[in-house]
Amino acid sequence: MLEKIKILLKKKPNLTAKEIAKEIGCTRKEVNQLFYRSPDPFVKNETDFTWRLASMNEATVTFSGNWVDCDSFESSLFNSNGDLEAASSVTFILDGCSFMLDALARFLALCNQLAFNDKNVTIDFTNSGQSKGYLNRAGFFDHLHENVNVLPKRPTTSTAEIHKGQSDNLAELGAVTPHEDEGAKDELVIRLTNKFIALVNNEYKTAVSTIFAELTGNIQDHSEAPFNGFAGLQRYGGSSPHIQTIISDSGVGIASSLRPSLQAHHKKLYDKYHQASVDNDIALVTEVMSKGLISRYGAGRGLGFQTSRDRALKFKAKYSVRQENFSLEFIFEDEKLKRVIEKKNLTKILGTHICFDFVID
Repeated sequence: MLEKIKILLKKKPNLTAKEIAKEIGCTRKEVNQLFYRSPDPFVKNETDFTWRLASMNEATVTFSGNWVDCDSFESSLFNSNGDLEAASSVTFILDGCSFMLDALARFLALCNQLAFNDKNVTIDFTNSGQSKGYLNRAGFFDHLHENVNVLPKRPTTSTAEIHKGQSDNLAELGAVTPHEDEGAKDELVIRLTNKFIALVNNEYKTAVSTIFAELTGNIQDHSEAPFNGFAGLQRYGGSSPHIQTIISDSGVGIASSLRPSLQAHHKKLYDKYHQASVDNDIALVTEVMSKGLISRYGAGRGLGFQTSRDRALKFKAKYSVRQENFSLEFIFEDEKLKRVIEKKNLTKILGTHICFDFVID
């Protein structure tokens, strides 16, 4: 029975004695007696009375404070207790906090990537019930890998699905499937565009529909992701009202997508950036996101960033892009690039995660 429990908890950590007994076909009393006789391989969580293997290589990340934005999100990952990439078990603890949508996109992508790579991933909402409710309403759990453990428990119903389209400030996350499902992508673009212009006015329609159409199209055409990406938006009030629009995938990233075709279609860029390195990736992504006119297929077949950027700047939007181990924030004044804020040595998150933040009157 001891080996059966070890095998079970390796695959499915954080189970109660009752759940373990049901899985292996014995009584809860027998399981508790075994834990009493042989406690060393196991660790009990006194909060929810679940058990896990003590021998697993573990990492823990705690998110705390009122709001988790991209900066605090990355800081929490950097200060994690353990190496997320090397660990076989990763636990995220939400301590009375709420996620901004741009940070939420990175978090969801990271959880899915870890679970996809057969790591035991747990998200602990014990001290953040309100945040769990918002994430459910935003569609987070609809897109979360099924093997991710959720404490105290995963929602049994999706409030995002039940109340879809009824929020005054939110467009629920929608899936973007690489290489297929063009109709579903078009429906998502229309839904996000309609929500955006309902929050402001019809003047934004062309801009936001272009951004969503081009960037979700990039996921389909270029990301090579093994599972779906997603897109959504959220309006925030306060003294500086703004709308965050996010598009996220778990694919190869912008530089890796472009680099194989630079020699054939962009000789000058090939001479500069053909060798893969963090600095070259940053320079190439900066070139693409700030200037556009670069495509893996040659002239006339861009990645969509130039048109999206131009539309966004017309309406005073700022934007950022997160890649595997760096992020870039583009600061414009009078529709001209003023500077690019680079952040290197970030925790590994595959793919491309873009946020356009529209300041609204």
